[in-house]
Amino acid sequence: CLGIGGGTIQGPVLLEMGMLPQVQAATTTTMILFTTSSASILFLLSGQYPGPVKYDYFLWFVGVGALGTLLGQTLMATLIQRFERPSFIVFFLAASIGFSCLLMSLEGVLSLDWQLQHGELDLALQPLCPPSPRSPTADRRSVQIKRYS
Repeated sequence: CLGIGGGTIQGPVLLEMGMLPQVQAATTTTMILFTTSSASILFLLSGQYPGPVKYDYFLWFVGVGALGTLLGQTLMATLIQRFERPSFIVFFLAASIGFSCLLMSLEGVLSLDWQLQHGELDLALQPLCPPSPRSPTADRRSVQIKRYS
Protein backbone atom coordinates (compact mmCIF):
# COMPACT_ATOMS: atom_id res chain seq x y z
CA CYS A 1 0.00 0.00 0.00
CA LEU A 2 2.96 2.30 -0.58
CA GLY A 3 4.22 4.14 -3.62
CA ILE A 4 1.27 6.02 -5.07
CA GLY A 5 -0.89 4.29 -2.46
CA GLY A 6 1.12 6.01 0.25
CA GLY A 7 -0.40 9.34 -0.67
CA THR A 8 -3.78 8.38 -2.06
CA ILE A 9 -4.73 5.48 0.20
CA GLN A 10 -2.62 5.69 3.33
CA GLY A 11 -3.11 9.45 3.73
CA PRO A 12 -6.93 9.43 4.01
CA VAL A 13 -6.81 6.28 6.16
CA LEU A 14 -4.47 7.94 8.65
CA LEU A 15 -6.66 11.06 8.71
CA GLU A 16 -9.74 8.92 9.30
CA MET A 17 -7.96 7.26 12.23
CA GLY A 18 -7.69 10.70 13.84
CA MET A 19 -4.08 11.54 13.06
CA LEU A 20 -3.24 15.24 12.82
CA PRO A 21 -2.76 16.42 9.21
CA GLN A 22 0.84 17.48 9.83
CA VAL A 23 1.73 14.08 11.31
CA GLN A 24 -0.12 12.28 8.50
CA ALA A 25 1.77 14.25 5.85
CA ALA A 26 5.13 13.55 7.48
CA THR A 27 4.34 9.85 7.91
CA THR A 28 3.22 9.27 4.31
CA THR A 29 6.12 11.34 2.97
CA THR A 30 8.59 9.21 4.91
CA MET A 31 6.99 5.97 3.68
CA ILE A 32 7.03 7.17 0.08
CA LEU A 33 10.66 8.31 0.40
CA PHE A 34 11.85 4.85 1.38
CA THR A 35 9.75 2.89 -1.11
CA THR A 36 10.51 5.09 -4.11
CA SER A 37 14.19 5.30 -3.21
CA SER A 38 14.52 1.54 -2.94
CA ALA A 39 12.58 0.98 -6.18
CA SER A 40 14.74 3.52 -8.03
CA ILE A 41 17.95 1.97 -6.76
CA LEU A 42 16.73 -1.52 -7.73
CA PHE A 43 15.87 -0.28 -11.24
CA LEU A 44 19.30 1.35 -11.47
CA LEU A 45 21.19 -1.73 -10.30
CA SER A 46 19.25 -4.08 -12.58
CA GLY A 47 19.83 -1.84 -15.63
CA GLN A 48 16.16 -1.23 -16.39
CA TYR A 49 16.43 2.48 -17.12
CA PRO A 50 16.37 3.12 -20.89
CA GLY A 51 19.15 4.69 -22.89
CA PRO A 52 22.87 4.15 -23.17
CA VAL A 53 23.66 6.09 -19.99
CA LYS A 54 21.59 4.60 -17.17
CA TYR A 55 22.43 7.25 -14.59
CA ASP A 56 20.95 10.20 -16.49
CA TYR A 57 17.35 9.04 -15.94
CA PHE A 58 18.06 8.18 -12.33
CA LEU A 59 19.62 11.57 -11.57
CA TRP A 60 16.88 13.42 -13.48
CA PHE A 61 14.06 11.76 -11.52
CA VAL A 62 15.87 12.15 -8.20
CA GLY A 63 16.41 15.86 -8.91
CA VAL A 64 12.85 16.53 -10.03
CA GLY A 65 11.46 14.56 -7.09
CA ALA A 66 13.63 16.40 -4.58
CA LEU A 67 12.75 19.79 -6.07
CA GLY A 68 9.03 19.00 -6.09
CA THR A 69 9.18 17.81 -2.49
CA LEU A 70 11.06 20.91 -1.38
CA LEU A 71 8.63 23.26 -3.14
CA GLY A 72 5.57 21.40 -1.87
CA GLN A 73 6.78 21.29 1.73
CA THR A 74 7.72 24.98 1.64
CA LEU A 75 4.36 25.97 0.14
CA MET A 76 2.38 23.92 2.65
CA ALA A 77 4.40 25.24 5.60
CA THR A 78 3.90 28.82 4.39
CA LEU A 79 0.14 28.37 3.91
CA ILE A 80 -0.33 26.70 7.29
CA GLN A 81 1.76 29.32 9.08
CA ARG A 82 0.11 32.26 7.34
CA PHE A 83 -3.52 31.17 7.71
CA GLU A 84 -3.08 28.96 10.81
CA ARG A 85 -5.14 26.21 9.19
CA PRO A 86 -3.65 22.71 8.85
CA SER A 87 -6.69 21.80 6.75
CA PHE A 88 -4.73 22.89 3.66
CA ILE A 89 -3.04 19.47 3.78
CA VAL A 90 -6.42 17.72 3.61
CA PHE A 91 -7.64 19.98 0.80
CA PHE A 92 -4.46 19.44 -1.21
CA LEU A 93 -4.69 15.68 -0.69
CA ALA A 94 -8.32 15.63 -1.88
CA ALA A 95 -7.52 17.83 -4.88
CA SER A 96 -4.54 15.70 -5.93
CA ILE A 97 -6.58 12.47 -5.66
CA GLY A 98 -9.41 13.99 -7.73
CA PHE A 99 -7.01 15.38 -10.34
CA SER A 100 -5.22 12.02 -10.57
CA CYS A 101 -8.54 10.24 -11.14
CA LEU A 102 -9.43 12.66 -13.94
CA LEU A 103 -6.04 12.26 -15.64
CA MET A 104 -6.11 8.47 -15.36
CA SER A 105 -9.61 8.38 -16.85
CA LEU A 106 -8.55 10.66 -19.69
CA GLU A 107 -5.47 8.52 -20.39
CA GLY A 108 -7.62 5.37 -20.46
CA VAL A 109 -10.12 6.87 -22.90
CA LEU A 110 -7.40 8.26 -25.18
CA SER A 111 -5.50 4.96 -25.15
CA LEU A 112 -8.65 3.00 -25.96
CA ASP A 113 -9.50 5.42 -28.78
CA TRP A 114 -5.98 5.10 -30.26
CA GLN A 115 -6.16 1.29 -30.10
CA LEU A 116 -9.57 1.28 -31.79
CA GLN A 117 -8.41 3.60 -34.56
CA HIS A 118 -5.28 1.56 -35.27
CA GLY A 119 -6.93 -1.84 -34.97
CA GLU A 120 -4.70 -2.89 -32.11
CA LEU A 121 -7.38 -3.57 -29.52
CA ASP A 122 -6.71 -7.04 -28.11
CA LEU A 123 -9.09 -8.17 -25.40
CA ALA A 124 -7.62 -11.66 -25.16
CA LEU A 125 -6.42 -12.82 -21.78
CA GLN A 126 -2.64 -13.05 -21.79
CA PRO A 127 -0.72 -15.44 -19.53
CA LEU A 128 1.14 -13.83 -16.68
CA CYS A 129 4.23 -15.97 -17.18
CA PRO A 130 5.59 -17.43 -20.42
CA PRO A 131 4.75 -21.12 -20.69
CA SER A 132 7.45 -23.64 -19.94
CA PRO A 133 8.70 -25.54 -23.02
CA ARG A 134 7.79 -28.77 -21.22
CA SER A 135 4.19 -27.79 -20.45
CA PRO A 136 1.37 -29.24 -22.58
CA THR A 137 0.08 -25.72 -23.30
CA ALA A 138 3.42 -24.35 -24.52
CA ASP A 139 2.16 -23.85 -28.06
CA ARG A 140 -0.70 -21.57 -26.97
CA ARG A 141 0.08 -17.87 -26.80
CA SER A 142 -3.09 -16.61 -25.14
CA VAL A 143 -6.52 -17.71 -24.05
CA GLN A 144 -9.15 -16.29 -26.39
CA ILE A 145 -12.48 -15.01 -25.13
CA LYS A 146 -15.40 -16.73 -26.84
CA ARG A 147 -18.17 -14.45 -28.05
CA TYR A 148 -21.70 -15.78 -28.22
CA SER A 149 -24.12 -14.04 -30.54
